[in-house]
Amino acid sequence: MSKFIELRVIGEKSELKDFIRLCKVIQRLSITGSCRTIKVTVDGDGSGRLAFYGIEGANEEGKTLIPFNSEGIDVDNEEMLDIWIGE
Repeated sequence: MSKFIELRVIGEKSELKDFIRLCKVIQRLSITGSCRTIKVTVDGDGSGRLAFYGIEGANEEGKTLIPFNSEGIDVDNEEMLDIWIGE
């Protein structure tokens, strides 16, 4: 059975557009049943400073943003950056 998460992404307009494009590519691959490697470059010392939050709460007034904890991510470990979605 499919599950869902509510997610808020915060960033500059151009980076948000790039992120949406990435999501569209992932969705298209899921729809067509294709397996591809997608190269994603993140320039975190430039404008590429996206922030991700989980959302809890049933209504707009009661929503709480919960920052993603990325402390355990070693950006110098290539194996940790090799991520599979799916099987």
